[in-house]
Amino acid sequence: MFDFFKEKKKSNVVIFFFVATFALVLINFILELTIQKKVLRSNNSPQIEKEKIESLFLETLSERGIGKKFVSIKKIKKNGDLINSYIIVAPNDFSVPLLIADLQEQILFANLRILSREKKNKPVSIEIFYGDNLLFEANINFSLKAAIQKNKIAILIYDFYRASEFDKKIILNWPFKLNLLLVLDSDYKKIIESKKPYKKFYFLSNDDVKDIKYKINPKNSQARLKAAASNIASLIAENNILFYDNNSAIVKSSQFEIIKNEFDKRKIRLFGLQRFKVLQDENINELISKITFGMDPENIKKEIYLLSYEDFLRTKARIEKLIKKGTVLYFFEEME
Repeated sequence: MFDFFKEKKKSNVVIFFFVATFALVLINFILELTIQKKVLRSNNSPQIEKEKIESLFLETLSERGIGKKFVSIKKIKKNGDLINSYIIVAPNDFSVPLLIADLQEQILFANLRILSREKKNKPVSIEIFYGDNLLFEANINFSLKAAIQKNKIAILIYDFYRASEFDKKIILNWPFKLNLLLVLDSDYKKIIESKKPYKKFYFLSNDDVKDIKYKINPKNSQARLKAAASNIASLIAENNILFYDNNSAIVKSSQFEIIKNEFDKRKIRLFGLQRFKVLQDENINELISKITFGMDPENIKKEIYLLSYEDFLRTKARIEKLIKKGTVLYFFEEME
């Protein structure tokens, strides 16, 4: 029994020394890391920060639609130091507060201060300091000549009705104009009447329609087809616009002409989805590239694009950057 306690005591001593050794190694590692960080900070000169910050400043200007042709640079002396002074020509509706807000998001260096001064009939002055050092300045002149050319884009989320409630909420809360398609169903009438800000709802006729009142089945009699057309006309009375899938059964049948005539009588405008450009790609980088080319304000165009709700959610951050740059989104009816 005595031997048992003796062995246990030895074991406890070994454990104690092991823990103590590990603690000392850990403390030593933390101290070395702290010293390294201090050395890095002390070596991180204002000149290095200045180059990074000026690069981010020009990048942020570009994202706001101010390209290189509207930016010039000269060297000036201030407080005994030679610094860069940027002269920027911006359109009259350019927002300096939004530019500064973007800069503050982008530039995360400590001890950074951005000061702006605005005087009537004079350029807006921006000074950027790192600690007490003035890194550079910018003077923004407003001119009609710098008006950013804006393209005219409408986005149709053609399968919005398939999105989960969570994804629908994200899309509905997005603060820019979108056109959202719902399949023909009386349950969706409340959504359309809800008048969501920056959102327009339209109905879509396709093979997903389940509500018998609105289902256009090519096997139905003319009387039933006419009744369906009448019900649809009542449902979409607010805008008299109906989208349809070119690959649906009714469109491929001989009965489609009968339906078209019924809609013509009721002044309903029909739009096949096939007439619009689809932006899609499984590869996210390829999709972003298509979005950028299709919506970049530098490629001035008037276009209506189809996007799935999933692809919209995957690329909305990129679309937001293009909006900052000058892209303007419209409702479908505003494109006519």
